[in-house]
Amino acid sequence: MKRALLQDARGGLYVEALGGLTFLFVSAFAVAQLTDGIAHQLLVRRAASVAVRAAVVVLPDDGRHYGDPRQRTVDKPVEARARVIEDAARAVLRGSPSVAATRVSLAGDAGPNGAITATVEADYACPVPVVQLLCGSRHTLTLRASATLPSQYAPYRHRQGG
Repeated sequence: MKRALLQDARGGLYVEALGGLTFLFVSAFAVAQLTDGIAHQLLVRRAASVAVRAAVVVLPDDGRHYGDPRQRTVDKPVEARARVIEDAARAVLRGSPSVAATRVSLAGDAGPNGAITATVEADYACPVPVVQLLCGSRHTLTLRASATLPSQYAPYRHRQGG
């Protein structure tokens, strides 16, 4: 009787099909995760582009729009100006439920003949549960992109006072 069970091939096709389908589904989920990750990397690149475009406009702008009527913060990414630039970058990423946190940093010179670089970092939560191990133990990846533009500096002086 024991020998007959070992030679019985019934059900072998089901086991092979189960193994093949498992591999197929995991592969499909991995491709879906990879595609979603690439799409979010493109979103982060767009957010960096938007941030640097906002920076070249906001940094040399009149300080009265940012609570500085004496023009002490022109060309500097201080609190109110930085908040406007960060909000511009976050507006691009706001539509995705997979982006948990966003950080924006600026480098460069906003003055004449300068160039400004905006770097955006976003925490991307991997949404596909079967293959979340591809994203590490925390199931998140930090996506990063930078964009650089020349300063759109206009040689004029802002009025002092209100």
